[in-house]
Amino acid sequence: MTIRGVLWTGLIWAWVFLCPVMGCVHYGQRPPSGDAVTHGPPSREALANAEYLSEFASGGKARLKDGSYREKAAPGSAIDIVITLSDRQAFGDLDGDGSEDAAVILIVQSGGSGTFYYLCAVLNEEGAPVNVATLFLGDRIQIRNLSVWSGQIEIDMLVQGPGDPMVKPTREVHQTYYLANKRLIRQ
Repeated sequence: MTIRGVLWTGLIWAWVFLCPVMGCVHYGQRPPSGDAVTHGPPSREALANAEYLSEFASGGKARLKDGSYREKAAPGSAIDIVITLSDRQAFGDLDGDGSEDAAVILIVQSGGSGTFYYLCAVLNEEGAPVNVATLFLGDRIQIRNLSVWSGQIEIDMLVQGPGDPMVKPTREVHQTYYLANKRLIRQ
């Protein structure tokens, strides 16, 4: 057998052996321990009634009821702050524990002309959704796609480009985030 034949044979055997082994490894995440209990994704109902971190809510947290939260901007004010859970939700393991977590979008209307979009990382803690990180995405943007892949959150959205009016974003943007120490970090 020639050297080239030996190399090809070795390469094929390495591929046959390593593919099944590498398929069991979660790249960039620790695999769940054998005794870990994994949970399916949080239900849409559970997400619509969860508590979320928000700088707009008094006390810094907003407990949604049926997908929304409302409070006065100030005592006696006629202006309400409204926080709404978007229909854009994605599911996957964000923290490497083997349970299905969620990435969701919150929309905040504070009584002015702005409509603010926030990305929320929601961990599945023993079947209950817990928002551990919230990140501002933009004002009057359009979320086109939200997904979780290999522990990372990917977002496709339209944002304001040069010369765009705030209500008509045209610049396409793709952003990727990962969760570290209860913070969403952009890659």
